[in-house]
Amino acid sequence: MRLRYAILLFLLGGVRFEPVRPPFPAYDDLWVSKEKLVRLARFHGTRALKVTENEAFIWRGRKWVAVLKNSGT
Repeated sequence: MRLRYAILLFLLGGVRFEPVRPPFPAYDDLWVSKEKLVRLARFHGTRALKVTENEAFIWRGRKWVAVLKNSGT
């Protein structure tokens, strides 16, 4: 019986349960176009962008830096 539990714990120990990420909104729902985001990423030499309701950010150093503001609000 103990052997069964040991095997079960060994098998479950290798399984990783990752939290489900919220779906990324469609580009149609964003205030900035996909093309603009791609240009920003290429210009700043980064692959990480964070888009909020009012600003778009890039990752620089150890913090998010605003590079674009929503002119519609």
